[in-house]
Amino acid sequence: PESTQHCGAAGQDWKCGREASAALGNWLGDRPLTCNPKGRDRYGRSLARWFVGSEDVQAWLVLNGWALAYRQYSTDYVAAEEVAQARKAGLWRSEFIAPWNWRGDSREP
Repeated sequence: PESTQHCGAAGQDWKCGREASAALGNWLGDRPLTCNPKGRDRYGRSLARWFVGSEDVQAWLVLNGWALAYRQYSTDYVAAEEVAQARKAGLWRSEFIAPWNWRGDSREP
């Protein structure tokens, strides 16, 4: 989710963007990251895979429910997303708007 994004229903919302960021920071600690660029999106931004040692950072995020599989560019993380959804991990414990939809219509003022 986006850093300022909230999830959940009215009256029971939570700062899912901040919680996702904190979860990632706690998991990473001070371990070094490596980046493997894979191409560019339609806006010219780099598409890449990030690793801590041999661990795929994106896979960890999706498996723990802190990110969604963005099928527009890859289906690599769909199985991890299905596991997170079944476990009600991270975002899946409540209602949420997919970050790419939230960016377009639901941004907080």
